[in-house]
Amino acid sequence: MAYKGTNYRGWQRQKFVPSVQQTIEEKIIQLLRRDIYIHGCGRTDAGVHASQFFAHIDLELHELEKIERLNMVLPNDIVIKDIFKVEANKSAQLDAVSRAYQYNIHFHKNPFITLTSALYDHRDYDLEKMEKAFYLIGEATDFFQFCKTVKNYKTTDCKIFDLTFNKSATSNTIHLKIKANRFLRGMIRYLVGDLLALGTGRLKLEKWEGTLQNKQERKEKFLAHPQGLSLIEVKY
Repeated sequence: MAYKGTNYRGWQRQKFVPSVQQTIEEKIIQLLRRDIYIHGCGRTDAGVHASQFFAHIDLELHELEKIERLNMVLPNDIVIKDIFKVEANKSAQLDAVSRAYQYNIHFHKNPFITLTSALYDHRDYDLEKMEKAFYLIGEATDFFQFCKTVKNYKTTDCKIFDLTFNKSATSNTIHLKIKANRFLRGMIRYLVGDLLALGTGRLKLEKWEGTLQNKQERKEKFLAHPQGLSLIEVKY
């Protein structure tokens, strides 16, 4: 599936606020006329998008025809791209071996991309320093300083598989892609927030390297806007 997260408080169902999971579950219940639970491949924060997202549900064979009508009742910002059968012991979350996110930044106001890209137009940025710092992420292994809820994890180690820094002078945009075996809550937004702080001089490169290597803990942290972040790939 894919969804634009602008109108939702993230993937996971929560009390009193709309979520992607809740929206899909309610529409499936409407079609099947019974309670059901969707197991997502992960969680996305409020306002974060997904161009590729997987979830699994337990269905009876005769219910498949009804589920295939799901796109007809879902809102326009959520789409089911495909439905396929898997073995009963497969998990959309636990069997994933890698995930990739992309963070989009634009430096001049653009109404056509404002919902899926983060605008940072208040000053000039040192893009060379940002790019150098970005590729240093690949040398890190423990990202506990880039996590909102450290106590929720048994380990904060993550293995970075791939990093891509693409900048366009013509469109004044940057697209950052990070692929890893797992991500911590808020991890990418904290990393991107630091990169932007580096670009403006609010954060020194030496201090950034020390944070990545966990040689020193920083009290001041920078959290990038959510709308620039999208889950773009999940591998099994």
